[in-house]
Amino acid sequence: MSVHKQGRSIKAVLLLPLAAALALFAAVHLYTYTHLDAEYTEEYVDNALLSAQRVFNSAVRTNTDKLSAALTVIARDEALKRAMAAGDRQALLQRANPVFERLREQFGITHFYFHRPDRAVFLRLHQPDRHGDVIDRFTAKQAQATGKLAAGLELGPSGTFTLRTVVPWREGDRLIGYLELGEELGNVLDSIREMLGLDVVVTIKKRYLSQQDWARGMAMLDRQGKWDALPDSVVVFQTRQSTSSAIQKVIAQEGLPGHAHAEISDQEGTFRTGHTPLIDAGGREVGNMLLMRDVTARSMHSKRDMMLAGGVAFGLGGALLGLFYLVIGRVEKRLASSQAEIRESEARFRGLVESSSDWIWEVDANARYVYASPKIQDLLGYTPAEVLGKTPFDFMPPEEAGRISQAFASIAAERGSFQALENRNLHKDGRVVVLETSGVPILNHEGDLLGYRGVDRDITARKQAEERISYLAYYDDLTGLPNRMLFKDRLSQAFIEADRKERLVGVMFLDIDHFKDVNDTLGHEAGNELLQAAAKRLQDCFRPSDTVARFGGDEFAVVLADVGHVDDAVQVAQHVVDGFKEPFDILGHEMFVTFSMGITLYPFDDSNVENLLRNADSAMYSAKAAGRNCYRFYAVAMTARATERLALQTGLRRALDQGEFILHYQPQLEFESGRVIGVEALVRWQHPDKGMIAPAQFIPVAEETGLIVPIGEWILREACLQAKAWQEQGQPHLRMAVNLSARQFKDPLFPHRVLEILNETGLDPQSLELEVTESILVDGLESVSAVLRDFKRAGIMISLDDFGTGYSSLSYLKRFPIDKLKIDQSFVRDVLIDADDASLVRAIIAMARALRLRVIAEGVETQEQFDFLRADGCDEIQGYHIARPMPAEQAADLILRYNTV
Repeated sequence: MSVHKQGRSIKAVLLLPLAAALALFAAVHLYTYTHLDAEYTEEYVDNALLSAQRVFNSAVRTNTDKLSAALTVIARDEALKRAMAAGDRQALLQRANPVFERLREQFGITHFYFHRPDRAVFLRLHQPDRHGDVIDRFTAKQAQATGKLAAGLELGPSGTFTLRTVVPWREGDRLIGYLELGEELGNVLDSIREMLGLDVVVTIKKRYLSQQDWARGMAMLDRQGKWDALPDSVVVFQTRQSTSSAIQKVIAQEGLPGHAHAEISDQEGTFRTGHTPLIDAGGREVGNMLLMRDVTARSMHSKRDMMLAGGVAFGLGGALLGLFYLVIGRVEKRLASSQAEIRESEARFRGLVESSSDWIWEVDANARYVYASPKIQDLLGYTPAEVLGKTPFDFMPPEEAGRISQAFASIAAERGSFQALENRNLHKDGRVVVLETSGVPILNHEGDLLGYRGVDRDITARKQAEERISYLAYYDDLTGLPNRMLFKDRLSQAFIEADRKERLVGVMFLDIDHFKDVNDTLGHEAGNELLQAAAKRLQDCFRPSDTVARFGGDEFAVVLADVGHVDDAVQVAQHVVDGFKEPFDILGHEMFVTFSMGITLYPFDDSNVENLLRNADSAMYSAKAAGRNCYRFYAVAMTARATERLALQTGLRRALDQGEFILHYQPQLEFESGRVIGVEALVRWQHPDKGMIAPAQFIPVAEETGLIVPIGEWILREACLQAKAWQEQGQPHLRMAVNLSARQFKDPLFPHRVLEILNETGLDPQSLELEVTESILVDGLESVSAVLRDFKRAGIMISLDDFGTGYSSLSYLKRFPIDKLKIDQSFVRDVLIDADDASLVRAIIAMARALRLRVIAEGVETQEQFDFLRADGCDEIQGYHIARPMPAEQAADLILRYNTV
């Protein structure tokens, strides 16, 4: 009987406070829900209003860039220039009309003006019969004042906002007038309604308008408006046609601060509103943009949800009370069973810990090990018994121990946990092991720290791979010198230091004389050893503060930092000449090395990195012309190299006009099927006097002059026509690979032209593969990514060429829509004799497989290289072992031979 009373007492002690707590909880919950719902509604609406402002501002910036780019292209049209210079309005109209129609169709451009030098209108495209009035807008005056492109939002006579860009238009050094493009922003306001569900009302202050011009503009735009509807403003645009008196009062408010918000209710519903002042290009606040969001449905849903939540809370509370009443009677029976389950769970946990591939540990409050799983012996070579009583820092190098112990003390002071803490440890045999450590604190009931429990994972191999890839991004793999990317960074830093100290910076460009003879006579192995030896001696010729870099091949560059006088550069150059008077012993051969050196100085010759490199390159060619083994300073009078390059440019233009370019095709073999599944199109120049010219001689000049754009378009069209012809001849699955140039990506019409060529030639986009280099990805980032994604959506395959040759970043494989990696031939060439190259090739193949990318190796020249790549899972190969680049007829015969079963 006493036991029964005790049981009822326990239930009373537990259930009565629980009932009170549930009631309090329900009340607090309903109050909190109401309060939070109001806050959420306000935040929900405010975020939408802010998003609308960001959409508006972003659209203005994007359209400004678009109009600016279009103006730049139009200003180069020679026919337009001639008509404008001659004052021939009819010829100008005839030439400009199709341009305007194209711009209006593609970009929504609504205004296209030609101004005379005094800003008087010479021709309006949308109203060609009107001319002669002087354009007095801010953008036009700014373009006249600065002589540069000006852009901004301008208020028109009808109260409409127009985004306008104006650029001075010159023929040679003579100003022949101004070009202007404009675009009404009504579509931007409509998009705010469509994207964000906001209604937009735009008002303009009457003091900036003429009632007659405004009425004429409303009629021309087919919009309804009343001049006297508002006291000080007029409505020029609205997405909500019916507005109540309450909304009209909000619209009529003047002088509101930016982003002022209000909530209004009327018979149409409940609305949240926000104001944004409208600023024109001249900085005037000419009006307001009112944004409205209908929250009627949300308010009704909130009330319904609150009533539902209250009912559920009270119902659940009652159910819980009844459940607890039944459960309390079963608690004691479960205690004994729970203890047995805990002991069994502990045994399972210990088994899992000791069989884990990671090292699991526990330390006390003094960071001394009290438990270590057997995995420690695999990681560090110690048994668990050997580490008990010691700290993790006892197994680290002194400097690392100090860093990690300090970090651990800071974390422990806050009773915090930590994840993926990298640390270097010493294996029992002396080698360094990099571990990734995570841990959580062990606390007693009072919150005192008893120790930490955690896990260690061996990441040594991963860190080594990351360091290797990072190294290759900034250093030349053969010589260990900085590459072009790091050189440019060092040169930019030297500029800053020179400006601060009022000193000079020298840039030297060095090219080994007759280096090609070494490769041709003794082979690439001897050439590589000579490059390594020359690089080491070259470093000894300079100060530690200077930067010696290898740009590729036999080209080196040097940053001479902190130069006081031109004579200092002369002494350094002579020191290089003297330093290479002694020969090298390369594979038993005595070899002498001399350099042709070009020198340019910052800031005397230029202040731009690329320009200085070109200057030094020109001076180096002048040194070669002077007999080699000497140096020359850059001077403007150096025209020999420029003349040669100009002749090459002229020849390229003629070659494009007269059809002197031809394509050769190098087959690509798939390991799995043993078939030729594609070819790479490679351009050659059949010069009428000089014979066949390799692309390495003319492609750089084509890149520099921009001729690579029309040449690349010709290559793409010819390659697509050939691929289509082969497919119709019985090779339906053959894929055509075409290289892209960085200059092509700078052409805004480039993506359209690619798809247009595919449509013209009838080639399926899935049969086209476009190859891009890592340098293109570095230079372009977001703009290149957008173009590549357009190609990807069209079905075109994207291949990353020369992967791993100096700009590699794993982030490219995540950011860009890459389908295939192309291993550079520099890695394939030494894959059998260089363990690092072999490991890197295997790593690239494994990474590609993990990322579900295909991988192709180029430059395969031997059966041994072929066997190595096939054994390690490479998908495709390309190189002389299969076939050299060849004309279409020969390529067709080879493809047929491989693909005929």
